[in-house]
Amino acid sequence: MATQTTHYGLTKPSKTDLIEIEVLNDNFDKIDTALYAKQDKLNQGTVTLSTNWTGNGPYTQVIEIPGTTQYSKYDLQPGAAVMEEMINDGVIAIWIENNNGVLTAYALGAPPSSALTVQYIRSEVMA
Repeated sequence: MATQTTHYGLTKPSKTDLIEIEVLNDNFDKIDTALYAKQDKLNQGTVTLSTNWTGNGPYTQVIEIPGTTQYSKYDLQPGAAVMEEMINDGVIAIWIENNNGVLTAYALGAPPSSALTVQYIRSEVMA
């Protein structure tokens, strides 16, 4: 007799059950849905960069993004409005570097004159 897994309700046929393609496909659909939902929540978000930049080029500020590990890499995806504001302020580029879980945002050219909310994609990379 088949049993169900605890967390995702996947069907586990017993040794004497015949394998049914519909059961396998149902299991694959559940796994696909669960992984996709988890990926979206963990790997995408927004961060607001304040106007508190220090230095004289590149300008920097320490930021916090919940869930950051020492292996987190952030790729910023500025939208059209953010890009326009950056161009008007003389910002050439912005990026985030991770030093053992401490995140520093960098602005090259000039610091943004107002707070910028920028979308990011996070990936976990091992050195």
